[in-house]
Parts: sequence; C-alpha cells; structure tokens
Amino acid sequence: MKTRINLEQLKTFLVVVRSGGVHKASKVLHLTQPAMTTRIKNLESSLSTKLFDKASSKMQLTKRGEMLINYAEKFAQLAEFVERDIIEPHGIDGRWQISLPI
Repeated sequence: MKTRINLEQLKTFLVVVRSGGVHKASKVLHLTQPAMTTRIKNLESSLSTKLFDKASSKMQLTKRGEMLINYAEKFAQLAEFVERDIIEPHGIDGRWQISLPI
C-alpha cells in the first residue's frame, strides 16, 4: 500500500541533496540516520521510483530524483508562505488594511 507524500519527506530529500548525503543531512535536521533513510525510502515508495542510485559510493540522484528537486523546492517555498502568512501571529493581519469610506 502506498502512502502519501508529505512535506517532511520532501524537506528531508532536499536536505540530503543539498548537503550531499544522509550523514550530513541528519546533522542538519537533528535526526538519526535511520530516521532520514526511512523518510527517503517512504518517499520513494510513495512515488514508486528510486530517487538515488545507491550503487556508487556516493548517493547520486536518478533522473527522476533530479526532476523532483524543482517540485520539492516549490513545496518547501509554499510551506514557508503558509507558515509566514497563515500560521504566524503577525501573518496576514499585519499586512492588510481595509479602509472604508465614512
């Protein structure tokens, strides 16, 4: 049974890509390496594809992994916007003012 993609999996994927591996990414996200690996495996399972070619000594992206970077970055950016504008107390309330004529 496939699980749904979640934002934490995509963020983990991006940190692994940007930092160059699971070990360094685990330090950035303050997670254990097994937790990082589980998130990546679950993401691959959800997408029904491999994102990394683990045959080489370095984790290299597959073609589909390379394609996912752009989408994952967009999701991360949207999550930041939601957090900034909707969740944070000074989000939208601090940005909009409506003036009504009297």
